[in-house]
Amino acid sequence: MLPITLSKIASIINAKLINNISNDIILTISLDSRKITKNQKCLFIALKGKNFDAHNFILEAIHNGAIAILVCYECKINIPQLIVSNTKIALGKLSLWVRQQYSIKALTITGSSGKTSVKEITTSILKQCGHVLCNFGNQNNDIGVPITLLKLTSKHDFVVIELGANKFNDIMWTNSLVKPEIVLINNISFAHLKGFKDIYGVSKAKSEIFLEKSVCHCVINLNSNDIPNWKIFFYNKKIWYFSLHKKNLAHFFIINTINVNNSIDYYLCTPIGKCKLTIPLFGIYNISNIVAASALAILAGASLSAVIEGISQLLPISSRLYPIFLSKNKLLIDDSYNANVSSTILAAKTLSKFNSYKIMIISDILELGNNSILYHNFIGKIIKNFKINEILTIGKLSYFLGKNINHNKHFFDLINLIKYTKKLILYYNNITVLVKGSHNTLANYIVNMLINNILC
Repeated sequence: MLPITLSKIASIINAKLINNISNDIILTISLDSRKITKNQKCLFIALKGKNFDAHNFILEAIHNGAIAILVCYECKINIPQLIVSNTKIALGKLSLWVRQQYSIKALTITGSSGKTSVKEITTSILKQCGHVLCNFGNQNNDIGVPITLLKLTSKHDFVVIELGANKFNDIMWTNSLVKPEIVLINNISFAHLKGFKDIYGVSKAKSEIFLEKSVCHCVINLNSNDIPNWKIFFYNKKIWYFSLHKKNLAHFFIINTINVNNSIDYYLCTPIGKCKLTIPLFGIYNISNIVAASALAILAGASLSAVIEGISQLLPISSRLYPIFLSKNKLLIDDSYNANVSSTILAAKTLSKFNSYKIMIISDILELGNNSILYHNFIGKIIKNFKINEILTIGKLSYFLGKNINHNKHFFDLINLIKYTKKLILYYNNITVLVKGSHNTLANYIVNMLINNILC
């Protein structure tokens, strides 16, 4: 972020400024009072939500070194104060101002799954072409996106932002801050149905990414979309399709060939030519993510050599099909970050390809709305036909997933699940265990407990 005076910030966010004696220059902004240190020239922004109120930590922020505060009401403290009706909206306004200071190639990404992976892959490719700013981890909401934009400097050539949503208008708001030229919907699936009700609601929410006037290029998955309802947004925009299968219709797609040693060669086909890729990530959907990211990067100006180099430097992303070798031929795959209907089925399909004794552990899949039991039952009917030796379920909802699977064993407590899985890992010389579940379930604890029980 540029050094900026308090009076300038006040004019940008339309704030009332009080106690501004010296009109200090702000160098940093923080939302967390614990992370402020002396001599940072820090502005502390007191956000207020349903379950928290950072105004309660103003004194701690000042004690730690904040020289000014952005608040919703005047506080009885002799320190510069910017007063607004909504500090979150003020944060967005300030981030938009920072974004508008730079002429930069901006890209935004949304979808029901794979957003973070596509963001990381796109970033890796574009790093071969210049300096890239992207949101850290999954900071993809109405707080994470503006905080990311505040980090923009004149050194950056690209900004790559992942956009998440739990309700309508989330993407419209965050995308309006980024002002992207290139956007992508990676896929649509049964996810966050508590807020969106059904797949049509998911489609409507994701399509908000097309509405920003700055958008010139739209990248769309030919195999997962709602094009008939999106077409009204395509006027005056260039549409690019990517796919793994519909090669005659897609602009970006993969050709794979099996060589004499039974290894697979992947060739990426694009409007600027074809190149051979070495893909270091598990899973068919990671191949799709690579095609999507390559499309984004190429439209932003990347060459095929940049694509090749960027993909060769990829590392597995934590908790997303992340491989953990417990010992020789004993592999634990951590896919515990989150889950929806399609990503769970694809994870099972990925596991089925391994040449080992295969175990899939599935905890509850959340945010599926009133039809949660129906969707869990649907997943079970699909994955029971995959070549997986045992499917272990834990949780109230996952019970219905495994109900019709003969090789399913359901657990009602974590300890017994860990004990049983440990026995299998110790018994079989060649075994692969994949853990899948929603973010707010036991899935990540299962991974950690297995690691601690086997490796420690």
